[in-house]
Amino acid sequence: MISECNTGEVCCILGLKHTVTGDTLVGEHSSLKKYRLHGLDIPPSVYSLSIEPERDSLQKELDIALNILCMEDPSLRVEMNKESGQTLLHGLGKMMLL
Repeated sequence: MISECNTGEVCCILGLKHTVTGDTLVGEHSSLKKYRLHGLDIPPSVYSLSIEPERDSLQKELDIALNILCMEDPSLRVEMNKESGQTLLHGLGKMMLL
């Protein structure tokens, strides 16, 4: 349950399961409910690197962590290279801050 947040106030909502960076949240009775803001335009990746867990048994945990990171940072992209078997992480690094 979310407590009331008045117009112009900054609110904090914890534990949202179906939202990602760039989503717009509007109050249930807001006149803005019929509007939808365009998503973020993310430029192509600048950095790429190969990552792997210390042990093969940790691959599932790595995949879960990477999935969470990609949900929080839309500039990140994970790729599995079938030829090499490597997990490649692509992103913008500090470029998004400029």
